[in-house]
Amino acid sequence: MKTIVVTAASVTYLHYLEIWIKSFILAKMENVKFFVSFIIRNSDEETKIHEFLSLINHNSVVMSGDNYNIVIFDEKMHPTNTKKKTSFEIFCAHYKFHLFRNLKNIYNIIVWIDCDAIIRKSLVGLIDLSKTYDLLLKFRPQSNSDEGKLLHVSHKKTHTGKILAGVIVVNTKNKMLVDDIYDKYCKLQWCWYNDQLVFNEIIKCNSYLIGDIPIEYFSCHCDPTHYIWLCKGHTFTHNRPIWKEEKEKILSVYIQN
Repeated sequence: MKTIVVTAASVTYLHYLEIWIKSFILAKMENVKFFVSFIIRNSDEETKIHEFLSLINHNSVVMSGDNYNIVIFDEKMHPTNTKKKTSFEIFCAHYKFHLFRNLKNIYNIIVWIDCDAIIRKSLVGLIDLSKTYDLLLKFRPQSNSDEGKLLHVSHKKTHTGKILAGVIVVNTKNKMLVDDIYDKYCKLQWCWYNDQLVFNEIIKCNSYLIGDIPIEYFSCHCDPTHYIWLCKGHTFTHNRPIWKEEKEKILSVYIQN
């Protein structure tokens, strides 16, 4: 089955993206490709993207026309956009929905991983698991100290997130699911928690086979036994000592290779 791991980033996140790309390569996932959408607003930002590509491809060609594209942001790209001041940041945060739709006829399995992540191990086990589901999501734990206990209760506020949306796996054999996800996204007013609203609706409709991503596949606490480390808001940042150590480790190994 053709599988791809995808993400999206604006120029603000290029320092994260470098580690994302290099950690993906070091994870050595056979027959699994990666793809990045760079989202820009102007020619200056496009120049920065090309400078970044030159940096990434300094020793060998890592990124070519096959594994990235450059998307020029337009507020009209979302029919219900009303938040002009933050629309670019919101659009970047939820570009996963565009990638699922754009790649659904090319790849069987699409794995979204936020660009501010470190991929520490091969995800082949997760990809194998996804073949038996339409969609894999991670239900949000009740507390940061209890990552193994999942939250399956109703929320008083509709925007309260049930999903840890940093990692999402879509099996495109169910084209109706991909279309349904995108349609629900397009009908929403732009907001930071659009992904929560979309997947909450997908879960409630009971039309799809949805699996829970095993907890060991990612951690905001940089658990050394977990497969993916994520940043999250102002609590779990890239300035944590353990994150910096892992970053330097990746860069040093990559330079040696």
